[in-house]
Amino acid sequence: MRRGVGAALGVVVASGVVLVLVLLVASAPAAAPRSITGRLDKSGFTVIALAANGAANSVVAKHGSFSLRPPAGTVTLQLRAPNGLYAGPVVVSSEQRGSRTIMGLRAGARLGKIQINARRGYAKVAHKIDKRWIDRTRWARARGGVPIGAGNFGRVRSKPPRVSPPGDLDADGIPNPLDVDDDGDLILDDVDTRTAARAKIAQLEPSGLGAWTLLYELGGSSGFGSSQPVNVNAPGITPADVEAALVGNGELQVAGSVHTYASGELDCGGLSYCSAGGSGKKLPLSGPVPNGPDPAVAFPACCDLDGNGLGAFDIGTGAFGVPNGSLRLLLEPHATSDQIRAGDVLIARSTCASPCAPDGSTQLKLATTLASVFATVPAIKSYTTEDGVTHSVSYPLPPNPQGAEGTLAVADGPDPGTDVSVKLTFWRPQRRALPEEVAGGQGDWIDMGHLVYFAHTLTGPGNKSCPADAYSDPAGGTLSTVTGLGPLPTPALTDQANDQPSNPDNTFSYTLDLTRCLTANGENFDTGGIVVFDAFLPPNANQPQNFAESAYRFQNQTGPPPAP
Repeated sequence: MRRGVGAALGVVVASGVVLVLVLLVASAPAAAPRSITGRLDKSGFTVIALAANGAANSVVAKHGSFSLRPPAGTVTLQLRAPNGLYAGPVVVSSEQRGSRTIMGLRAGARLGKIQINARRGYAKVAHKIDKRWIDRTRWARARGGVPIGAGNFGRVRSKPPRVSPPGDLDADGIPNPLDVDDDGDLILDDVDTRTAARAKIAQLEPSGLGAWTLLYELGGSSGFGSSQPVNVNAPGITPADVEAALVGNGELQVAGSVHTYASGELDCGGLSYCSAGGSGKKLPLSGPVPNGPDPAVAFPACCDLDGNGLGAFDIGTGAFGVPNGSLRLLLEPHATSDQIRAGDVLIARSTCASPCAPDGSTQLKLATTLASVFATVPAIKSYTTEDGVTHSVSYPLPPNPQGAEGTLAVADGPDPGTDVSVKLTFWRPQRRALPEEVAGGQGDWIDMGHLVYFAHTLTGPGNKSCPADAYSDPAGGTLSTVTGLGPLPTPALTDQANDQPSNPDNTFSYTLDLTRCLTANGENFDTGGIVVFDAFLPPNANQPQNFAESAYRFQNQTGPPPAP
């Protein structure tokens, strides 16, 4: 795979800080908590003991039985299935006629048999246990004794209570580091920009680890690739096209920087794209050089320093915008949407440069789940030129004699010789629907809302973005200058729409002055210029920049013909 426009912008490696604000530093070593034991009724699951502050410990119950030393005196237990997917929390007991479940356990608990309900996404202790092992402050809202967040990775309507149970802001039974919607408003945390929500999540979720996807679909001979822009709503794009593009062009970032780390390795369980013998490849922090050979190497085989089957993180040195001492991993998953998906559980096993764990040691494990997994890119549905003619864009984009796929002809209006503008109508990028997110018959794709969009060129100063006065007439969003999308403040459109089941009628539009955009960055619009369209997760100082992007070549029909 060749690195796309993100490498040219320098945005992919502009930040490696993720989802962390609170330090987990102990002033002095403490006695190690006693182990929790139990026996799962299914084998091969990973048992994760998770403290309220995000620290974790884990063990694979190969034959069902496990003994696990928790990272703190009280924890909840979480399960990862053999295929790497989050399998839900372990319920300790139920009360209030099943409307509340108790999730908390104390160190030393003896649980006996634990029954896993894979269909409903949770597990429960089969027999009543001694009350001395139970921490009732760790509770969750439930229906029929099942936490309301079970089975849907925490995407459920659940207003945070006046006093939240430790480590679970919305009391849905899914702890913050594994919950895709911490505050229970049905807006995924990756795109939830409400100030109150982000402030509360930052205060209560010091998990220290995050993971997000990138997707490049460059529809033109830009020198960075020639893959087709794909979108579920585009006629002519098949499911096979979507999967092929994701396999060929998707990337994954896993990062953490709350501490200064000496080393770290990634434990993915059975996930095909980052476990031994799988499809994953590791990229250097800088990414591939445009037009150069792909430097990706097989992961984890490239970086298994101790022979345990787990690949090592890179440790940031301050270069490429990655904070010194942070954990950072950039992967090519080469995975389909059934193989890399929301709910995949990733565990970092790290060693800090100084004591960082609750017990005063330097050994710290952290867990996270994938949430917003880009599977497609923003795609132009149609464009209207200044002469009033609306052109529908056909997919797959046809090649032209100059070798660029899908050159879009643009005619000037009644003001020849001045700037040439075009009204662009887009389909939003898609992700796979989460469990219970769409009703029957509505398919299994979601048009992603609340993203930030901007256009830029392949050459030019700074982050190559189109200047603010190149945009006008937004429909479906607000135009403003946004920081965090690149090295400079960037004019961008913030989408106001919520996530919704994919539908070709779900569009947004704005007018872009192509002449202004291209000439401001040193490109010649008359001979054809490439414009790149990015859909970003809303920038957050605590996470890397992650986006899906597509590119189109526009040809000014009023200028001189292109060279043969």
